[in-house]
Amino acid sequence: MNKTIMIVDDDASGLALFEMMLKRSGYEILKVTDARMAVHMLDTYLPDLFIVDLMMPEVDGFQLLEYLRQRSQTAQTPVVVLTAREDYESQDRCIKLGANSYLTKPVTRSELVEAVDGLLGS
Repeated sequence: MNKTIMIVDDDASGLALFEMMLKRSGYEILKVTDARMAVHMLDTYLPDLFIVDLMMPEVDGFQLLEYLRQRSQTAQTPVVVLTAREDYESQDRCIKLGANSYLTKPVTRSELVEAVDGLLGS
């Protein structure tokens, strides 16, 4: 069975692009446009990996990452932060909150797939 990735990003074109990149590698994709919706979906879906943008309205990626790490069902689920923020402080904060990988946009398909495959053992 294919592994499932939940991508949380408020940019619809980015979501479509990342979905295309990862589907070509055999992953099932759940696209979510905001962190609150992602939290609600966790009652129904438990993905094998999360890809989270940092800059989202209302609930940002830092808050979502913190929530995922506090929740027993997702505490060990790999999280890739994929963001336009290149500053050290954001990267450091994400690592301290439990992110497994930190990639900056724009990202190539090979960079994204390599990070995901590495975390999922694919």
